[in-house]
Order: sequence, then structure tokens, then C-alpha cells
Amino acid sequence: MSCSFTVRKRPLSMKQVIACVVFAVCSQIGYAEEAKTVKQLSDQERVILFVIQQESTANALETRRDVCVGFGSGLSLNEKAILSALPSRGLKFHSEAWCNRGPKGVSIAIKAPVKQTSPGVYELMVEFGDIDPIRLYGEHFATVLRRGTYVVKCAKCSEPALESYRETCCTSRPIVQSVRPN
Repeated sequence: MSCSFTVRKRPLSMKQVIACVVFAVCSQIGYAEEAKTVKQLSDQERVILFVIQQESTANALETRRDVCVGFGSGLSLNEKAILSALPSRGLKFHSEAWCNRGPKGVSIAIKAPVKQTSPGVYELMVEFGDIDPIRLYGEHFATVLRRGTYVVKCAKCSEPALESYRETCCTSRPIVQSVRPN
């Protein structure tokens, strides 16, 4: 990152030069931290990040700000690293705890277990659900809108590749987008 200076009649003050240097250094540190987080992900975590992106695209969630990601109990992975890698992919999603405080929004749930069926091939079940019926209609559970099994190839990979997806459940009930009852 570089600072651009405009031609001025007065020379730049030392404060202005220092501010520009500090800004450039801090920006580079931020980019380095983000890249380091993605590089530190295990293959399994990269697969999960890839599947979250797939679900986001399949359900047109890229612009929504009320999406949460949940991870099944028993999964040994760095949830925080996965969630912090999402914004670099254009996804501003929250942890499951954020949705549960409302309850509000929609969720992408990564179900346990994530199976490694052969070296570098992972199979995992994912549910996409609408949490709003809990708040709006007094339901006890979220409405499952889509459930399926992904098979993803990722052997010491930087980018996982989708081998297959098989939808196992869905409902025709539309997603309610943050509608407040009167």
C-alpha cells in the first residue's frame, strides 16, 4: 500500500507523514493477519469454509446480514478461524450464538461428524434453516429449509473442489426476512 500526495504550496508536516506511514503499516498488518488465518486452517476447516460458501450461493445469502453459522458438537476444529475467514470472501456471517440471542435470521449448520471417506475426500451434512419462526410464531425449533450431504475433495489443498451434493430434505415454506409482528 502506498500513500499518494497531492502537490501543495506548503510542504507536508511531520505529523502528516507519520500518519500516512502508520496507516500503511497497519493496513499491511491487517492483510497479513487475515492471510495467516486462512493459511492456518486445516484441510477439514478449509472444506467447511468452502461448504459455507456453497450454501451461501445456493440460498442467495451473500448480501444478508442475519446469517449465522453453527458447528455440531464433537467437531474438533477452530470455529473462530473459520468465522474470521468469511469476511475476506464477502460473507458477513455471525456465530450461532448471535442468532440465538434474538432468535433471528437464518442459519447454516455444519452437522457432526465430518467424515474423511478416503485421503483428501470429506463428507459432511449441512442444514440451512430459518430461525425466525421461533420468534414470530412461538415454534420450538427452526424450520429446516434445506439439508444435504456434500462430498468435497481437499488433499493438502488451497482450494477445495466439490465432488457431489445430495439434497436429503427441504421444505416449501418461504424464508421470513426479519418481519416484526404487529
